[in-house]
Order: sequence, then structure tokens, then C-alpha cells
Amino acid sequence: MKKNNIISLFLLLFLFATGTFSSAQDQTAQVVMQVYSNGTVEYNVNALSVDSMPLRDKLLQVYVKGSLMKTLDVLQIDSITFQEEPLVKINGVAWATRNVDAPGTFAARSEDAGMFYQWNRKTGWPAADAVSGWDNSYPAGNTWEKSNNPCPDGWRLPTLADIQKLCDESNVSSEWIIQNGIPGRKFTDKTTENFIFLPAPGYHSSFDGKPFNAGTLGNYWSSSTASGNLSYYLYFSGNLANWNFVGRHYGRYVRAVAEIAQ
Repeated sequence: MKKNNIISLFLLLFLFATGTFSSAQDQTAQVVMQVYSNGTVEYNVNALSVDSMPLRDKLLQVYVKGSLMKTLDVLQIDSITFQEEPLVKINGVAWATRNVDAPGTFAARSEDAGMFYQWNRKTGWPAADAVSGWDNSYPAGNTWEKSNNPCPDGWRLPTLADIQKLCDESNVSSEWIIQNGIPGRKFTDKTTENFIFLPAPGYHSSFDGKPFNAGTLGNYWSSSTASGNLSYYLYFSGNLANWNFVGRHYGRYVRAVAEIAQ
């Protein structure tokens, strides 16, 4: 490990010791720590959930919520980086400000549709391109498996409960707007006035992935299952925002929530 990286590491340890990254309370961003070894990510974790990182006998130990989660050989570490993504708390749930794009990435702008997905499948499909190789069978499993999570590190699919909080009219107002030329719905926390914008890219056929209702409907997956081969999703139009369930082989979009204490 290079000398400047060792210095950076000890600075990092000092920041943890002084509590800079000790709490997610009132934060406005999700911070993901990535540890690189031999040019690849050896370990990544939500930095705000890390309790401490003691260094013992050239071994770096990472503790999360009181438990030892990872031991790393300091001499094998190339670098430690932080990736910060903005989040907005709406009715107690920390939402990303942009849709998920290709697996592990966010779209460039809040108005961008990103890619669409089938439930519990990690293949992303571009909203505007012709679909080829579509699988119209029902996805297997009754949970959205972590290995199939298309969200960036430190983020997850919202649950039905998260979507219900977003649609809770006693605490959240929503309105159909045009933002930078893109139609969608704005959700605003009535207490804090925090808000997020979700574009309305429509949905995609279970048969062949063909798009429908782009510009007039928004359809976003949750990780929660209904009966049979059905799962819940957020839907909205110019008139309302609510939730429903549909076959898991349909194509829908993803707006992530942060894996931090809500």
C-alpha cells in the first residue's frame, strides 16, 4: 500500500473516531465507502452505518452496528473512496433523487426515465430502444433477491410500506407537473417541504417489453409481493398516485430508497 494511501487511511480512521461518519441522522446524502484491492472493489458498505474501523497488526476491521463485518489486509488496499448520492426524506423515507439506470447506477437527471426492469431480474432495458431477447416468463422467487438488486450499493427497492408512506395524503401532497419539459409527479412532505420528482415513462408489456403510456403514467416497482405471481408497484397519472399489484413479468421502473436508518 502506497504511503499517501496509508496517510489517507489514518485520516479516514480519525474521521470515524471523531464521529464525522457516525450517524445518518439528518443527513441529505447516502455515502457509500468502497475499498479497492488490486484494482477492484474488495468491499463496500454504507459509510454512515459503520461504527468503527480499528487498525490492529496491519489488519483493518470494519464494525457495522456492533458486529465485525470485514477484516482487510492494509497492505493489500489500493485506495478507499466515498461515493455520495443525494437523498430526500419524504414522510420518514429516504428516497433517491433519480431513477435507477443500468444496474448499479443512477440516471443523470431526475427527469430521466433510466432503465426498466422485470421483478427480481437484474437486466435493465433502455426506455427508448427496441427490445430484443425479452423473457416473458414469470420471474422465479418470492423475494427480490439481493443478488438481483439493480440499485447502486447502499440502496434498495422500496417496499409497499415505503410507497404507502409516499402516497399518504395526510403527510404528503402530490401534483402532476412538467419539469424541464418532462411530465411526471412531484411528491412533497407537508411538514418539511422536501420534495422529489418522478417522471412518467409508462410501463412495458409482459409479452414483448413494448412501451405503453409514456408521458401519461408512472409505474415503479416495489420489492413486496402479492399473491401468486403478482407484486406491488407505485402508479400515478395526472389525477392520482396510488399502489396496485401486477404480474412480475411486466416492465417497470425503479426509484431506490437508502439503506440507512429511516
